[in-house]
Amino acid sequence: MGAMRRLLVLSALLCAAMCVTPLAARADVVDDNPSVVATKEGNLHLFVRGSDGVILYRTMTNLAWGAWTAVAGLDATSGPSAVVVGTTVQLYARGPDGAIWQNALVDGQWRGWVSMTGGFLSGPAAAQLFNGAVQLFARGLDGQPYYRQTGAATSDWAGLGGGGTAALAAFPIYNYGSTMEVLGRSDSGTLRRMVMNATPPAWEDLGGNFLGAPATLGANSGTSFHLDVLVRAYDNTLFHRSDALGNWNRVDGTQLASSPTAAETGTGRGVVIARVGSELWTMTISGYNTTTPIYGAWSSLGVPTTAPPPPPPPPPPDTDGDGVLDSADRCTSVGGPAIRSGCPKGLVADPSIRYRVVRGGIRVIAYYVKATKGARVTVTCSRGCRKSILRGRGSTRVVRVNRLNGRRLKNGTKITTTVTLNNRLTTTVVDRVRRARRVEGRPVCKPVGC
Repeated sequence: MGAMRRLLVLSALLCAAMCVTPLAARADVVDDNPSVVATKEGNLHLFVRGSDGVILYRTMTNLAWGAWTAVAGLDATSGPSAVVVGTTVQLYARGPDGAIWQNALVDGQWRGWVSMTGGFLSGPAAAQLFNGAVQLFARGLDGQPYYRQTGAATSDWAGLGGGGTAALAAFPIYNYGSTMEVLGRSDSGTLRRMVMNATPPAWEDLGGNFLGAPATLGANSGTSFHLDVLVRAYDNTLFHRSDALGNWNRVDGTQLASSPTAAETGTGRGVVIARVGSELWTMTISGYNTTTPIYGAWSSLGVPTTAPPPPPPPPPPDTDGDGVLDSADRCTSVGGPAIRSGCPKGLVADPSIRYRVVRGGIRVIAYYVKATKGARVTVTCSRGCRKSILRGRGSTRVVRVNRLNGRRLKNGTKITTTVTLNNRLTTTVVDRVRRARRVEGRPVCKPVGC
């Protein structure tokens, strides 16, 4: 490699037969692995395909995880792959049509899913080049690995050659020339490497026996490069290899259900995340790229799922159930049509009187009331008579108020007739005695007219 600068590309994508995890909903889902990227020290974006095919993500800020949020709009058929470009997070996944789809998180808002075209047997893998361009890798329908560049010097999909290389991903190295190394997992489970600038470029088999493709942690010092590789091994445990350690090292016996993903959280510090059963688990690594890495304990992030939507607001109240909301209903305790502001019709209340004139007032000969059949009829006087309670007999038949017979009512007396019935507006009529004559009142209903 010498004075040449190089770009190393590592792949973390498994073939469909090996990557369906407990959360995968359909048999056509491939490479159902999580993806984590670091935006700055201590801040992470974690992505995973949910059980309904929607990509979910959550953010860790100042070492505190936020809630899961859906990146809606795509029924993903693979796990996601993410890369940070400046302040933007680029997100990729295979869609239901087999093409790779892209979305971007800009200023906290997702721009929407856009097809990158093509047809693929694997999910995508992505990495940012030193010039800000993004390299995408995926396994085509013919079993060959393909790559595409977006951003600076955008290119279409092109083959890498080397059928049987099932998974591809990318990791940039800045301190060598333009050489790019590509690592991937072969169909037989071994690790393979290609130097794309070599003449001719060819795959080199590095051996091993892995169920999952690798995740990477790397460091660029400006004069040298160190790379750590983490894989899901044949026995579903996590293995780690670095330039410092040289050989593969089993981290522990935890049974993984997906390939791992990893991101740097500070100098010599990283985080590793993988599925364990239906949950996502995370562990920290400190001192990677040394002979004495320290692995933290696994801890669960729970089952990836968005919070249930808040319950819908209660419907506007309609206390009497007449279809007129209380806000517009002037009679909330009794039903009525909207044309009457939710109030029913009033009752019949039609009093009549026979009387003769006497000094200072009148003397009642007979007092009658026509009222709605079955309604309660109450007749009172402001002075000079006792209250009478009767029942209405209908609009054509009168009831006699016998307690008024022969009563002398002085000028100024009010005779109040009140007619009531359940679920109807009360109707009131007030007759007055003025200048030795009866002044007939008009029916009044509240809160609206009769």
